[in-house]
Amino acid sequence: MFFAPKEAHPTNPHFVKTRFAVIIHELLSSPLSSMCLFSGFILYKSLGGTPFQVALLTMLKPSVSLLILYWSASIHLSKNKLMQNLVWSGVLARIPFFIFPWIQSPGLFITSLAFYLFFHRASTPAWVEIMRVNLPTSHRGKIYSFATALAYAEGFLLSFWIGPWLDINESAWRWLYPLAALLGLILTFIQSRLPIYIEEEEVEPPYSSWKSKVTTPWKDALRLMKERADFRRFQMGFFFCGFGLMMAIVVIPIYAVDVLKVSYKELVTALLVCQGFGYVLTARVWGHQLHQVPIFKMMAHVISFFVLFGIFFLFTPISINFLYIAYFIYGIGQAGSRLCWKLSAPIFAKESNSAVFSSINILMVGIRGCIAPLLGSVLCALTSAFFVLILFIILSLIAVFLMIKAMQPTHQIN
Repeated sequence: MFFAPKEAHPTNPHFVKTRFAVIIHELLSSPLSSMCLFSGFILYKSLGGTPFQVALLTMLKPSVSLLILYWSASIHLSKNKLMQNLVWSGVLARIPFFIFPWIQSPGLFITSLAFYLFFHRASTPAWVEIMRVNLPTSHRGKIYSFATALAYAEGFLLSFWIGPWLDINESAWRWLYPLAALLGLILTFIQSRLPIYIEEEEVEPPYSSWKSKVTTPWKDALRLMKERADFRRFQMGFFFCGFGLMMAIVVIPIYAVDVLKVSYKELVTALLVCQGFGYVLTARVWGHQLHQVPIFKMMAHVISFFVLFGIFFLFTPISINFLYIAYFIYGIGQAGSRLCWKLSAPIFAKESNSAVFSSINILMVGIRGCIAPLLGSVLCALTSAFFVLILFIILSLIAVFLMIKAMQPTHQIN
């Protein structure tokens, strides 16, 4: 295990370079993340994918996270592993997009995106740990929220170009993906130059057998969940809301194309402009609140916005304006959710290594990703998209209740 000083001073070069790297990370990652928002629509509308393939895409993206425990397990051993993990993840995540100009198969499209999601999320534990050791606690949330707000503002500006291009040329995505991936490779090079502020290091022995390599990461995760009741309650609340949201997401592309008959321009307006506007307006507010209020209270507020998103989305058949309002509210909730999900690990870890906490965050995404999208698709086929959205709202309300319950004095973080 290795340790960082209690507080990296804001004037040291590690802080300055890391602050710059966090901002650049969000700005250069944003174009590819923005394009991935439309993956379900592109699969269904441009490649002729089936509803089952849309569900499979939604399910595979988070479910590959189950393997991240093994990818990230090695970074607990040495600070050198942090940068190796970050660089290799960044490169491998973006390589598949360079075949998109020639891709014809929905299956290959799904595989490429699953490959990206795996390695993109596999870099999260290392990147969060680098932020923990290089950035002071009092500045971490503010810097991250500012960087993500800039990234969403960037997505807002890109929307004026992406939307019209996709409507004029439906195959434009074939070039947009590799262009965005190229920017990501530039980011990886910048991150590779970042120093890591760690004063002392104790190298743990490697796993002695293949059995240990397979079982130890799971044992570490289960032990932490058992020992830390506060972190377990946080995961439960996040799980219910995330489970419902994954069920809803799988039916939204089908509902938008078949029922609402929306164009790419309207989709871009909702997903980039309205959602981005809600994110940018509130990201700094969430960032300032992160270390001012208990994380359970903050999450109760965050999940409440997802409840409102579901309610307003139910009214979209009446007017397309409800779609825009719904995604504006979604952007507000996403700003708080992304901040809490990414930086909850350092909050719960305090001065210890946060990588295992981040790995569990990703693991839980993978577990619900194996079940929720497929269940949402089946329920949609048996009932309707309306029913799935109602279920999402109910599960989110349960999550709000669990977060409020965890705010009781006996449930506070030690």
